[in-house]
Amino acid sequence: MPGAQHDQLFDNSPEALLAWQAQEDAWPAALVRIGKPAEIGSRDWLSYGTLYEELAGSAATRICRSELWAASTTTAWHTDLPYVFDLQPVATPEARAETLRRLQQVASYIDTEISNLRAGLDFGFSAPRPTVQAVPGEIRALLDDDNPFLLGGEAIETFLRRLSADPEFTFRSEAEILQTANATLPRLARKCDRRILAVIGRR
Repeated sequence: MPGAQHDQLFDNSPEALLAWQAQEDAWPAALVRIGKPAEIGSRDWLSYGTLYEELAGSAATRICRSELWAASTTTAWHTDLPYVFDLQPVATPEARAETLRRLQQVASYIDTEISNLRAGLDFGFSAPRPTVQAVPGEIRALLDDDNPFLLGGEAIETFLRRLSADPEFTFRSEAEILQTANATLPRLARKCDRRILAVIGRR
């Protein structure tokens, strides 16, 4: 999409969630003011119904507080975040700069996830232990040499080959990416080994 930026991760903080929910609450009223399209089956009619259903469904499921117990092998951060970097554009100097800015946010993103899970436990929310026990091992697998998410081993070479296809690729940009990735790895390893099971899956 022209003009799209790829330098941010989703803001997973409680404050950002509240702000988003306020927007979700305002949009249905805006739809009502617009009015339902009269032509049944038209593109506008379908778009209106789909949007209204999505907004209503999202509001109805807030009571589940899924952000406070997203810690299973299908809902934890490690199931989605790698795909963001798998699709990350890197063909231009601007895209590479965006890659660095986004990569630098990973550790903070995970810190917020852990904080959310701890808050969930305080409120009585937790993922069932059988769905959580495999999570630390799956997260540690992100550190394997063949995993592209954290740019380890052969994956570094593959990623850098994508970058070096651009004639403006420089050693400095390569060094920046490696430095950023290497700074991220130890923090993730510590979280995987010592903190994950401490805050999830008590049931």
